[in-house]
Amino acid sequence: MHYTQRFYRDEADYAAMRRLIADSYQLEGPHAYMLLGDLDWWHALLPEPEQFMAGVPLWFAGAALIGFLWPGESSIDNMLHPQHRTAEAAMLAWAEEHLRKPAAEAAPAQLRQWSRETDVQREELLRAQGFVRHSDFLANNVLALDAPTPEPQLPPGYTIRPITGAADDVEARVAVHRAAFHPSKMTVAKQRAAMASPTYRSDLDLVVVAPDGQLAAFCIVWWEEENKVALFEPVGCHPDYQRRGLGRAVICAGLRRLRELGAMRAHVLSWGEEGASALLYRSIGFRLIDRFYAWDKQYPAQSGDGA
Repeated sequence: MHYTQRFYRDEADYAAMRRLIADSYQLEGPHAYMLLGDLDWWHALLPEPEQFMAGVPLWFAGAALIGFLWPGESSIDNMLHPQHRTAEAAMLAWAEEHLRKPAAEAAPAQLRQWSRETDVQREELLRAQGFVRHSDFLANNVLALDAPTPEPQLPPGYTIRPITGAADDVEARVAVHRAAFHPSKMTVAKQRAAMASPTYRSDLDLVVVAPDGQLAAFCIVWWEEENKVALFEPVGCHPDYQRRGLGRAVICAGLRRLRELGAMRAHVLSWGEEGASALLYRSIGFRLIDRFYAWDKQYPAQSGDGA
C-alpha cells in the first residue's frame, strides 16, 4: 500500500488523531499504545501548542490517517493503526533522519522509541535497526470494572469532590499538582488547556479536600464513552498529606463514578511494578498486563550532527 506523509495542519487533524486512537483501541483492546486521555493530556502540557503541533508528522493511506509520531526530546511515541503495520519501517526511518537528537561535543546523536513488550513486530524492527532496550519500563496497569469497587475510605474531616472551575479552585488544583510532582512545570494555563480538552469531564477531575480546606490529593479520569474505557492521568498527593490513604480514596471514587457510566475497564501507568504507585494500584485491583520499554539508538557524530 502507498502511504503519504505530511505535517499537522489544524483541528481536523487533531480529530483524526483521536479517531485513530479510538479505532486502534477497538482492535487492540487493553494492549494499546495510547488512549484519548494520553493525547489530550500531552497536548494540554505543551508550552507552545501551535508551534509543537506544526511539527507532528502524520501518515495517510489515501485520505485516512493511519499513523503519527509524537516527538519528544530525542524520543518518539509511535501511534500506528494495527492494520497498517507495513508503514512502521518507513515511519521509523523518517524519525531516525529527522527527529534524532544531534550529536554534542561530549555525546553522540541519539533517538529513543517506545515499544510494548507484547509488540514482537516492533521490537524485532527496533533490534534490527540497532536500537537497544532499557531495563526500566512503564507498566500498563488495567482494572476490569465487572466487580464492585471498594468504597473510598477517608480520615475524619476529609472529603472528595470535583474541582469547580472557579479561578481560586483551579489555582489550588495547580498548587497541589506542583507539590506532588515537584519540580513541576504545571501552570494554570496548562490546567485550563486540559479542562478544554475533548475527553475532559469536570465531574471526573477529582480532589481530596483536607479539614482545613486545602487540596491534598487529586486525579483526572479521562473517560472514553465509545470504548467504555478510562485513563487515570495524573494521580498525585501533596507530600504533607501522604500515608493517609488519600490516593487510594480518590482513585476508588473515580472508579465508582466510572462504573456508574458503564465503563468496562480503567488504565493507569506506573514506573515499574514495585514502586509505591504500582503497589497502590495493585492493592486496589489493577493488574499489570504489559510493559512499555524505551529503546535507544546512538549514532556516530557526522557533519551536520553538531560535531
